[in-house]
Amino acid sequence: MRVGIIGTGFIADVHAAALRAAGQDIVAICGNEEAVLASFSKKWSIANIYADYRDIPLENLDAVHICTPPNTHYAIAKYFLEKNLDLEENRELEKNPDLEKNRELGKNRILEKHLDIGKNLEKKLGKNKGKLAIVCEKPLCLDIEEGKDLLEIVKQSGTPFGVCFHNRFYPAIRKMRELLKSGELGRPILLYGAYEQEFHIPPVPYSWRFDVKDGNHLRAVSEIGSHVLDLTHFLLEKPVITLQAAFQNRNHVLFKDQAGMLWDKEDAGKLPVPIENEDTAILDMEVRGGCRVSLALSEVSYGKQNHIFLNLICERGRLGWDNDRADLLSFSSEKGSSKELSLGMQTGYKDCFREMFSDFYKAIAEGRSPLMATPSDALQNEELCEAFYRSAKAEKEFIFSDALEQEKAKPDSLEEADLKEEVENFGKEKCEKKKRKDFLIRHYSMELLEGEHTFFSECYHSPNRNEEGKLLASTMYGLYCKEPKSYSDFHKLSHEEIWTFLEGDSFTLYLLYEDGSVDTVTLGSDLASGQLLQYTVPVGVIQAGCLNPGGEYALYSCTVVPAFDWQCFTMVSTEEIMQKYGEKQEIKDFYQRLYKRIEK
Repeated sequence: MRVGIIGTGFIADVHAAALRAAGQDIVAICGNEEAVLASFSKKWSIANIYADYRDIPLENLDAVHICTPPNTHYAIAKYFLEKNLDLEENRELEKNPDLEKNRELGKNRILEKHLDIGKNLEKKLGKNKGKLAIVCEKPLCLDIEEGKDLLEIVKQSGTPFGVCFHNRFYPAIRKMRELLKSGELGRPILLYGAYEQEFHIPPVPYSWRFDVKDGNHLRAVSEIGSHVLDLTHFLLEKPVITLQAAFQNRNHVLFKDQAGMLWDKEDAGKLPVPIENEDTAILDMEVRGGCRVSLALSEVSYGKQNHIFLNLICERGRLGWDNDRADLLSFSSEKGSSKELSLGMQTGYKDCFREMFSDFYKAIAEGRSPLMATPSDALQNEELCEAFYRSAKAEKEFIFSDALEQEKAKPDSLEEADLKEEVENFGKEKCEKKKRKDFLIRHYSMELLEGEHTFFSECYHSPNRNEEGKLLASTMYGLYCKEPKSYSDFHKLSHEEIWTFLEGDSFTLYLLYEDGSVDTVTLGSDLASGQLLQYTVPVGVIQAGCLNPGGEYALYSCTVVPAFDWQCFTMVSTEEIMQKYGEKQEIKDFYQRLYKRIEK
């Protein structure tokens, strides 16, 4: 492949070395500093140099690597994506026989113009009549809306596009993923780790990384945290449900000298520079399926040049990886023993780039999906980073979707007053829900139902009886809440039960049938998403229920026909449930929501 590199900094040098090692041909280099550009060109024997990426003739390229600061990624990627989009659209026009007929008759000048553009572009691309492949350093961009725009153009143009999260390509990481997929170690319970550097301990050059006004309101989270967040996604392959972050800085002010270096101490001629983005962070998450994740980040760790470690605790084993010994995977699947799996020959940082690019270009040739992170992966990563930012500023846990909604609603400016107002509004809503829950418990004199664990209050018994002498119907109010924890454990009734959602947050009913099948029903107010206001549980079906993640409370009613009596009610033990239904994901989800351990 004929590759052009945009950028001449450290990471561009890494790309150049990896591309050469992967057997690719670097035909163009672009940079905005003449002396640095000339030096880079000479070092890597690149004949064609450009000061502007838009000046690179497309006929010289099969692929482009974007190795510039993050605030430039969007414009550069969009430029090349739109070239691919033009090619795709114009090829479709050429395939349209009606268009050809109209063109010949001169009846459609607009389409004729598009057709000519397409032919000229195809001529420019020469032997590369496919799409121009794009490789972009992370992050994809700094603005989520810009990321969504790029993702849409990638889809429309069919562009091969990879984002550089190189840690996926350590053999030990890929082995971890393989072991998790096999199910050999059971479900993951806890993933914890850290990423540490000493990169920003003064003296350090002032750079775009400290420039909050230019969109870099994150530093440790977006720079190094994004890598371990990608590994979390790559290994667990589960969406994030809840998250919380805390940020801490070594100093809140540094001092810049005339040479542009930042120092700890103030001296004559040095100007104070507020440090408004984070040196360190703690990131906590829960992913779907119940696995907890805790990650520590630091860019001011003395003695740590570039250190990552991850430990994964599973039901039936443990995995551990440390990039100081990157070719080894710590593995244990029984008490009292541990072993190390050797995977390669001291695979290092630059080796991962070589493997990443080799797989990317091989995948293009073979017509398969590469293992590189996709623009969709990168956008989700950015959304997570932004959600952690909101959580740290609010000093509270967020439901991931709530944090995203706040991000959508945020103003263009991130002024502290606006942020404080958003946080206060979000907190008020949660506080009001808690007050409402406490009021309902008092108002209806609710008590915890023994065995079932739900708050309840009887509200109606029919005075009439059926032919068997049983009261015709009864109704109770029930309440699920986050604190104190309230839910319905598995039980069954010999009478029909009608559930009705009344107010609050949504909740899920888990229905277990005699034939071994399992179903779930969500009751709530969001009818457009498929939630129901009412559902009738048939006689004899085993049932349980609990709040959905993020909910504070749900008020519901249950009408039993004929009326409820203790003879119609039977608790079903966890052992019975696990024996017959334990392999069902719905059952695992239910117990994980309640933080119970599943015994096999």
